Amino acid sequence: MPVLQQIRGDVRLTRCQSLLLGVNARGRIEVNALETLLRDDQPVFFSEYRRLARAGKLRSGQHWVFREATPWLIAGVVRESAGGITRQRYIESIVLSLLRYWQDEQLTSLAIAPLCDEPEWEAVRGLLVDQLSALPLPVIVYTSFSPGQAVEEPPF
Repeated sequence: MPVLQQIRGDVRLTRCQSLLLGVNARGRIEVNALETLLRDDQPVFFSEYRRLARAGKLRSGQHWVFREATPWLIAGVVRESAGGITRQRYIESIVLSLLRYWQDEQLTSLAIAPLCDEPEWEAVRGLLVDQLSALPLPVIVYTSFSPGQAVEEPPF
């Protein structure tokens, strides 16, 4: 299935098995609507993410899969610090890792939350579309977060 582009809505309502979130390497919670709502819904994920990041076990360009949530949450370390700039090279590293290890991670479908701010989006979107088109599973890329707005996703 090809990567779906320009989907706007509430990524928390996805029917995908896994949800990739952009996080920072220092373990600090970002101040945005998506992470605030997810923090309320998934406190164990954020607690474990902070613990791993502060222990130096999550570095920029790496990902970590938390299977205790529905959908599974994948923390992709795309920034050095909260409020920092999303680095395209970190996103590329995460995407290449997912391409290499998707079977080992037992991924069946993937939703990707907005990973960066609007000015950075075009370059990141191009990278995601180019790289993830080789992934043999359904991938939905959310370009913006609209709380409570469900999006009609194709059947998986």
